[in-house]
Amino acid sequence: MSEINVQLKDGAAVQVSSSTTVAEALKRLDRDQAKHALAAKVGGEEVDLTRQLGSVGHLRKRTGWLRDSLLRDSAVQIEPILPEKPEGLEVLRHSTAHLLAAAAASFDRASARGCGARTFSGDEAGNWAGIA
Repeated sequence: MSEINVQLKDGAAVQVSSSTTVAEALKRLDRDQAKHALAAKVGGEEVDLTRQLGSVGHLRKRTGWLRDSLLRDSAVQIEPILPEKPEGLEVLRHSTAHLLAAAAASFDRASARGCGARTFSGDEAGNWAGIA
């Protein structure tokens, strides 16, 4: 397995295996933020905490010596998505929409087709678009 340098914004870099999950890397970088993180951005790509670092899109697409050289010589930025930020609220809403759909499907399979996340559109509070 190849090694990857990871770091939080303006933080010290830590070297981890490419098979390390985002959650494990966050724990090594900042335990407090890791406890509260709902998801993370790895090199700008939003990912689940269970995702292995080596399988993240822009890291996976690079191959051979170029990829290994880039991962060794520069640090990949990890930014935790926390519940108090707008992105964190979006993750919570998305996840609870899936829970609602699963609950509705357990009662009536046909009802699951109408369940899904509502999306916020516009600047005014209460301006929701999506399935009611």
